[in-house]
Amino acid sequence: PVGCSVYRNMKVAYPSIYDPDFNGGNVRVSEKGTATIRVRAPSTFFVWRYIAIPHINMRLCKAGSSVRHKLPDAVFYFGSNETWLKQRKKSEASIQVVSAVPYAARVASTAKATGPRPVAVISAAHVHKPRSPPTTTTTEMTETMAQVLIDAAKDALSLDALEFSPVYECFLLDQFFDHFSSDCKERCPGASEVAHGQCARPATEAAHAELSATWKLTISCSPGLECWEDQNTTLHRARLAAASHLTIPFQEVKVTVGNNWAGSSRRLLDTRDLYLTVSAKTQRWTQSKGNQQLANFLSNHEVAGEVLDVTVVQVQIHSGNGIFSNKKSMSELNDPYSPAYDALKPTPKSADSTVLGFLTPAAIAGISCGAIAFLILVISAIICFRRRQQKKAREAVAQGKIANNINNKDPDAKTESNKVAEEAPEATEHHATI
Repeated sequence: PVGCSVYRNMKVAYPSIYDPDFNGGNVRVSEKGTATIRVRAPSTFFVWRYIAIPHINMRLCKAGSSVRHKLPDAVFYFGSNETWLKQRKKSEASIQVVSAVPYAARVASTAKATGPRPVAVISAAHVHKPRSPPTTTTTEMTETMAQVLIDAAKDALSLDALEFSPVYECFLLDQFFDHFSSDCKERCPGASEVAHGQCARPATEAAHAELSATWKLTISCSPGLECWEDQNTTLHRARLAAASHLTIPFQEVKVTVGNNWAGSSRRLLDTRDLYLTVSAKTQRWTQSKGNQQLANFLSNHEVAGEVLDVTVVQVQIHSGNGIFSNKKSMSELNDPYSPAYDALKPTPKSADSTVLGFLTPAAIAGISCGAIAFLILVISAIICFRRRQQKKAREAVAQGKIANNINNKDPDAKTESNKVAEEAPEATEHHATI
């Protein structure tokens, strides 16, 4: 991946289908089940403090299926002098790469990029010791971008959990994730409250309810294959899915997956049992209603398969013991992706604590325009009133000057009105003595 461009985040790394630098498309699969895909050298992006290994996401498209926030069927990675394919649901063997070579007839694109520019370029790639977290080191700055180093280890922390997280996507837009609509919001709806950057059910002052439910999943697992991989990614996505079902922040959710495969014989098995336990300690549900809502989380085997990224044949509520030879849990205490959310989570704006916080931007704009128009009318009325008063004052002054001029010319002269004014008191006195 040396020389690969690095974008600020995943939202700006993927050009739109209408952009000239769009690096994607659809290829029809032949009757033999093969397809030839040609792509330009992929770029990559920062994910929190990490850099994603340059990769190509591949899916088998089906009519009417949505791919938003869903993991790809396979990912082709470009590592340190090597490439490799990571398949999901290996039991289905949906996509296999027969060969990957440079395209001999390639021609450099002359289209001018119109979208955001990269902020760095990979200057070196190296592999850390197994299971060590990837690191990013910034070296010297060039005229347009920084040079960075990348860990291209196969066992580096998988960033798919963040790349396809609806909550993280909203945080990148500096918006809240609404668990009620499963969409990004600039402000949370009035019937919800902000918790950890998410629009959730309001908390009450009641004691914490401790919700819990366990399901037994019968999964398809071909002999010789790992039955459940990418455990960090799937456990984190299970936390997100359970939180949305309960409309509570995922920080309040804990998931545990257990099995007894270690004690089973090595005979060829087509199916195995996997146990998923979802628990939550929250003040947003009562004990009875919360457990009732949680029990409907895995409504069928397809939903269960999507949550844990395995092929589920059957799913049922499990009420037995929870003792397993292999068990892995994930909560807010050990979720490796939680710091990435904390670094980006939005905070309520000042208007959210007032009445304006419940109004949409369009409503606020309308109110502002109305207030401005009313203010203009009031100012105009005041100006007209003052001008009218000033005009009356000028007319009174002019009449006074005319009267003074007449009196100065003939002091003994009196107007009819003066005579009436002088006679009026006598008439009053005359009538009073009768």
